[in-house]
Amino acid sequence: MPSTSAKRLVRQIGSQLLQKSVGPRQDLSPTLWDMAYDKSDLTLHGVKLQQLLERYGSPLHVLNTEKLEKNANAIMYGNQSDQLLNVYYSYKTHPVPRILQLLHSYGVGAEVISPYELWLALRLGVDPQKIIYNGPAKSDESIEIAISKGIRLLNINHREELDRFASIARQVGKKANIGIRLVFSKGWSGQFGLGVDTGEAIATYRQALSMPEFNVIGVHCHRGVLFEGIDDMADYLQGIKNFLDELHRELDFHPEILDIGGSIAVPTVRPFTDFDKTLSTTFRIEVREPSPQAYPTLEEFAEFISQDLTSYFQRVKRPVPELAVEPGRAITGNTQFLLSRIIDTKESLETFTYGILDAGISVADIVQTEFHQLFPLEQKTHESEELYCFVGPICHMGDTLYPAWQLPQLKKGDALAIMDSGAYFVPEARAFSFPKPGIVGLTAAGESFMIRNSDTFESLINMDLLAE
Repeated sequence: MPSTSAKRLVRQIGSQLLQKSVGPRQDLSPTLWDMAYDKSDLTLHGVKLQQLLERYGSPLHVLNTEKLEKNANAIMYGNQSDQLLNVYYSYKTHPVPRILQLLHSYGVGAEVISPYELWLALRLGVDPQKIIYNGPAKSDESIEIAISKGIRLLNINHREELDRFASIARQVGKKANIGIRLVFSKGWSGQFGLGVDTGEAIATYRQALSMPEFNVIGVHCHRGVLFEGIDDMADYLQGIKNFLDELHRELDFHPEILDIGGSIAVPTVRPFTDFDKTLSTTFRIEVREPSPQAYPTLEEFAEFISQDLTSYFQRVKRPVPELAVEPGRAITGNTQFLLSRIIDTKESLETFTYGILDAGISVADIVQTEFHQLFPLEQKTHESEELYCFVGPICHMGDTLYPAWQLPQLKKGDALAIMDSGAYFVPEARAFSFPKPGIVGLTAAGESFMIRNSDTFESLINMDLLAE
């Protein structure tokens, strides 16, 4: 076994590699999330987060409702008084009914990708004209509901769907409002959409326009790969405009709705590289944070998209269609965070201490693949810093959330805030030996309310049929 001095040397080498490769650290202050330390207590809207844990239990997600509304308005309006884009929130990103209700109250529509999500949007009272239905696995029953309710847009994912949807439309006795999902050379492909470069997309439009069961009204695309900035977005939009020119030239078709999808990132989150993973697991060096100041704001994205596409349609002398976007993480990602208590600490034979949390990979496995800032709920400026490896409560070797993170000395009962838990934390969570956490909303006035109850032992077996 390597000696402690040898392990320290390995860490020093890793630190030198880090400095040479990525430069100085960024300061991700709590103020980026509207939070602040009041004396030593981490607060949001004047409320000590420690008090929320004492009231509602740990672990616990906390939603900043003010930031949620600001994000939604930023994408819809930019910095303008008139609405620039119609927003259809990606249900799969954060399918929490009460949070979805809040978004809909701000004027946001629903982008759904499954029969359940379609049912949920209708159950929540969303106007069918504010629902877009995507995805590669739409059931016949859900298609019948979508057509009969007259949803805004039913997007064809693959050519084989045309005949099936047409048959259902005939049975319903009503035309389906459809669009077709495009795939470009950069972005998701595989089971998603129809290739522009391969000619699949134009051929599918030609076939759909010939079918009397359809009102072909839309063009849809979703890149999947996150945008790196405005220039990256401009390249993406140029590909869409080129295809719109082809549609007009070849088929004399002009869309009523242009849906460009989502893929706008959260500025304080970034995917890990292989280098990041090596530094943290081999050298026990903290992964460097992103540079949020270098990423465009939601307002800047909204205004660029609106201006670029509006200018294009004016230039080619065609009507400006409804301009639609389907953001997910961009709206909810940084509006929520996960609070977790330290159950205990454990000294290791290496240069770090284990911090054993009551939240692990079952509710926060995303932190293994992308950067999420971490704040202690109590700021201990008088304590010397220690290197921690934060692990979850499950008896599983893979239950490691943060292989390396330096903080002032922690003890049993201290708590941490894992930031940006509003995208994919909740839908990907599972009850692996421990109940899933609840969600609490916190308003700008400092009032808290329950959004989703924590699992209980009884709720974990509610769906099971036990022997008498």
